[in-house]
Amino acid sequence: MAQFEYDKMRALLAYLALEAQDPQRRDALAGFLWPERPEDAARHNLRQALSNLRRLLQDNQSPTPFLHLTREAVHFPDSSQAWFDVRLFDSLLEACRHHDHLHVEACTTCVDRLQQAIDLYRGEFLEGFFLDDSSAFEEWVEKKRRHYHRQMLGALRTLAVFYERQGQYERSLALAWRELGMEAWREETHRHIMHTLALSGQRDAALAHFETCRRVLSDELGVSPSKETVALYDCIRAEETPSQRTWSVAEPSWPVSTVQPMAPRGLALPAQLTPFIGRASELAMLTKRLQDPACRLLTLVGPGGVGKTRLALELATQQASHFRDGVFVAPLVSLQSPAHLVVTLADVLQLVFYGHELPEAQLLNYLRDKQMLLVLDNFEHLVEAGSFIIQMLHAAPGLRIVVTSQERLQLQAEWIFDVDGMQIPNGHLNGATQDYDAVRLFVARASQIRAGFALTDQVKAPIVRICRQVHGIPLGIELAAAWARDFSCAEIAERIERSLDFLHTAMRDVPIRHRSLRAVFDHTWKLLTPEEQRTVRRLAVFEGTISEQAALSVTGATPAVLTALAAKSLLYSSGRERYGLHQLVRYYAQEKFNEAADEKDMVRERYASYVARFMAKQEPLLLGSQQKQALDDINAELDNVGAMWRWAIAGRRDRMIDQALESLFRFFEVRSWFVRGSELFEETVRVWSSGTPAAARSDVTLLLGRLQIRLGILLGRLSHNARARTLLESGLMIVRQANNKREMAFALTHLGQLVGAGGDLAAAIHLLDESLAVAPILGDRSCLAAALHHRGVAAHLDGDETKAQEMLRRSLKIRQEAGDMQGVASALGALGRFSADQGDFVTARQRLNESLLVSRELGNPYEMTAALDQLGLLASSSGDYAMAATFYRECLSVARQIGQRTAILLALSGLGEIACAQGEYSRASASLQAALRIGVEIQAMPRILSILVGMANLALQRGALEQVVALVTFPLHHRASSVATRTRASGLLSELTDRLPPETLRACEARSHQQGLPALVSALLAESKE
Repeated sequence: MAQFEYDKMRALLAYLALEAQDPQRRDALAGFLWPERPEDAARHNLRQALSNLRRLLQDNQSPTPFLHLTREAVHFPDSSQAWFDVRLFDSLLEACRHHDHLHVEACTTCVDRLQQAIDLYRGEFLEGFFLDDSSAFEEWVEKKRRHYHRQMLGALRTLAVFYERQGQYERSLALAWRELGMEAWREETHRHIMHTLALSGQRDAALAHFETCRRVLSDELGVSPSKETVALYDCIRAEETPSQRTWSVAEPSWPVSTVQPMAPRGLALPAQLTPFIGRASELAMLTKRLQDPACRLLTLVGPGGVGKTRLALELATQQASHFRDGVFVAPLVSLQSPAHLVVTLADVLQLVFYGHELPEAQLLNYLRDKQMLLVLDNFEHLVEAGSFIIQMLHAAPGLRIVVTSQERLQLQAEWIFDVDGMQIPNGHLNGATQDYDAVRLFVARASQIRAGFALTDQVKAPIVRICRQVHGIPLGIELAAAWARDFSCAEIAERIERSLDFLHTAMRDVPIRHRSLRAVFDHTWKLLTPEEQRTVRRLAVFEGTISEQAALSVTGATPAVLTALAAKSLLYSSGRERYGLHQLVRYYAQEKFNEAADEKDMVRERYASYVARFMAKQEPLLLGSQQKQALDDINAELDNVGAMWRWAIAGRRDRMIDQALESLFRFFEVRSWFVRGSELFEETVRVWSSGTPAAARSDVTLLLGRLQIRLGILLGRLSHNARARTLLESGLMIVRQANNKREMAFALTHLGQLVGAGGDLAAAIHLLDESLAVAPILGDRSCLAAALHHRGVAAHLDGDETKAQEMLRRSLKIRQEAGDMQGVASALGALGRFSADQGDFVTARQRLNESLLVSRELGNPYEMTAALDQLGLLASSSGDYAMAATFYRECLSVARQIGQRTAILLALSGLGEIACAQGEYSRASASLQAALRIGVEIQAMPRILSILVGMANLALQRGALEQVVALVTFPLHHRASSVATRTRASGLLSELTDRLPPETLRACEARSHQQGLPALVSALLAESKE
């Protein structure tokens, strides 16, 4: 608005924008804005204002101008691309008027619109703006102000009611206070504040606000509070806060339904003696569905104890005011037969049958003109009566039905809402633990049992463990919390782990079927067919989620049985044709499985065999174009693979281990799960090395060798180099004796890589050349590609650039042809490092970025760290220290997550070099010393020598010239020093030739040799501790 030259331009724009339904005549506009000017002068002023306005709007250059001008009229149509807050405000409210809903204050779609609208309202219309010489314009502004004022009050009132019903009391109060800021004397708003404060537990504040209301009404209007307000005050003072409103909301200027008092018989909802906790998102979604005119039958489906009934009752309570003829709940758990449904509904509705007409017909006739919400609770044993539900819906257009059931009704009119456990914290605990519904419920119930119970740091972890044990199921949480008086939370968790029977209560006001989880599941079990019982029992052998194919193969069930169990809430869908068992269902199923002694061994054998065969099928896929899918499939089955593996170890089932070994190793390697993989393989090697008679068989001995080789590789990734080398050498010896060429080539390649990383490049090249002599004759191109890759890296370190490039390119080509993206990422990374050393930074950056991208897609953190380190080095070399630091920090973060100490060393070293270049010498020294310490711990001599050169550069910048000589002496001459390290050390030394006398240089070198490398490193590390 600052660009407007004068107020009449602002006034003209405002008027045209809001009166956009029709073109405005020029003569009328001129007289409207310049009433005291002669007609010609007024029209001239209008033309000038329009010209200035068009220039301001850049209409002259636009192919689609905002203003449409003719000789007679001016129009600023709604269809233009201009944005005005008032236009959007009007359109949002207009959409609410015409939206198809029962009640606007319960329609979540319209609530979203109203929220947008009130966010646009920043004050009165054209607040502070006026024209002294146009009374007509001032009258128009005043009329608009009143209009938008009323609209705003109506929107605020509707939103305040909505949020109160959702239990979002603070939000509701904030909106009500905003209303009072506009009209302090609005008595209905004062009542809303009193009511909402009372509902939120702030009874004293609610009573105090009555005094505020009384004072304001007296000061503003000279009146006393109405009978309604006094009645509400008396109700709150008597601690009888009503759950339903007994007054109407304010009537705004646009249609919003009013909330009228309900007839007593329309509130047939059982009283709840404990507060409803959580489920805000579920209630919001259920409310939205119930407000959809198309949704007339809403089924809440979930296992026993998951809280379907309580959720349905809360929904009904919140929606009670929207049904003219009330809300009724029919508890059906004790109903023995579908034939009794009609009589039960008549009792709930207080309907007395008479005459000879069939009860069904009388009930349908009674419902015909009713606008009613009917809750049918615990319907799972009455699904055959579903057809009568349809008859009721056909007979009564105003009837809505909410059903709670452990299984779907399988009706076309049914809208399904799956009820699962309450929200549970995932991953690490943090300060927001108390915000999770499951935790809040446990704390609330435990506080009832034990005075002073609170969510302290000591009890957070065990409470979360309990909530996870019961899968967030409210009944399980409440039964567990009931023991808070007798046991600590940690003890409760331990007892649940031992037995499902611990979760019981003797409280007399809890229904018998809910006094223990066993009672709930016993009831569910009886509703299953023998085939369904057998399937659930056998599914207990699985851990984690279950693929449909695995479930069918192991249990012998049919797809129809699995579908039926899912419909009955005993299985839940876990995506990609996978199922899961709720944890409490799993506990119960495991008990049933343990009772079936005649089939236990058969089912376990079938289960383990299936998983082992599954892993064997993944082996070729992991080396080809389906690699990512195979990795994802193994990840989905990992819990089951682990269970199979442990069972196979315990039973010395070497064939199963042999079938699964290669795929499991590849998975651990690509996903960089080095710790988990090494722990599992370590235990397996221990068992297979135990010297039992079975270990003497040649095939078992070969399996032991294969296990040792793969364990050695994983430990090498963790920089446990000494142990890794011992295992690789032991495994190599075993496979040599067995004359297994493929395993020989595999072991030689990885042993060569490990030895080279330790600095013995000659020994590494010897091992890799032997691998290359064996690999080509095997016809195993994956094995050949790996040997070529590591031999190319060794050639690069040895300064043989021609051989390095040739072998790395051959390796890349083989892997690209196979579709082995893991191998491609590795080869691109190595070629990127090669290009960088050759000075081809563009190619290097391209290859390294591609390697990083592929590694991210595969979920391979190990290869990510390698690419990130080199990208950091490239950025640092070009002087882009900010980008370099970004790469190194990500490298450091990823490396720490997977325990990859070599990459941690490289990132710290890189960050130290950057700090040195930026003159932050203290930070540089700290980073380089931390890197050096890791290098010593993992015995990585090439890395140690490289860090010494970095420290020499830091000493040079600080002017410690003699220290530079001492630090570069060993990198210049040590056999483990790479070509790049030697070159950089030589460059630093050459800078000293003009700054130190030759005899001083020679003396420094002599002292350094006399001191020795170990002593030098120890002295440097000692400095870092001071």
